[in-house]
Amino acid sequence: MSFKEDEKKEVEITFSDATMSIIGFGATGSGKTTAIMYPGLFKLIENKCPGLILDVKGDYVDFCRQNIPDNDLAVIGVSKGINS
Repeated sequence: MSFKEDEKKEVEITFSDATMSIIGFGATGSGKTTAIMYPGLFKLIENKCPGLILDVKGDYVDFCRQNIPDNDLAVIGVSKGINS
């Protein structure tokens, strides 16, 4: 699928495809996390799909704490600078 730079399109993928491999390209600050990663992660959480997230900056820890019950979430080795 190709897109012209000035076109805005929505693309939907199946849950099965989403659990294989996905990569998002874009410049720093272009919205990859909020436009692609958070919605995809939310769908996986919504479908109770177990997983492991490696999170260097702590963005996903905060998102997971807001969307996953404490008894279903294990956080290992997060620095004290991350919101509790």
